[in-house]
Amino acid sequence: MSTYANFQEMLAETKLAGDRACALILAANIDNRLRDLLAAFFVEMSNNQKDALFKGNGALSTFSSVTRVAFASGLLSNDEFNDINIIRDIRNLFAHQEQGWSFSTTKVVQLCSSLKMPTTLRAEHPELAPRVQLPRASFEVAAASLVLLLMNRVDEASRSKRTVHVPTSILPRRSSE
Repeated sequence: MSTYANFQEMLAETKLAGDRACALILAANIDNRLRDLLAAFFVEMSNNQKDALFKGNGALSTFSSVTRVAFASGLLSNDEFNDINIIRDIRNLFAHQEQGWSFSTTKVVQLCSSLKMPTTLRAEHPELAPRVQLPRASFEVAAASLVLLLMNRVDEASRSKRTVHVPTSILPRRSSE
């Protein structure tokens, strides 16, 4: 679980980091907040049960899987789902290419220009448009905003927490005579 103080420390770290580290740190934070969100929404589970679900070969052990399940559970909007997937794609480019990738690389620039959150910000708040013109700035705004949204959404998800289903049977109950 993350706190606002942790969030501020993470942002400070990304400001000093190179492009690769910035992309990896922010994407990892989104991935972790998605796991927090799902854990808050799902039935109460032991730490071992959570580990079996979210770690190793668990069904929700990948950034992609937690994103899809959070969206399918109604915990993300269409635009948030879109932006998280783009951020994951950018993260994958930085994580799996040995060298030569930056926020000025053509593919990364194209992906950053597809982010919905900075586009909406520029349209609704033109005075802020210069702050999110560069691809890295667009990425940082989208990713940091998503981290905050997900942190806040954990409380909401906790209030809608699933409960374990009451045991039932397909057999009719015997009448006691």
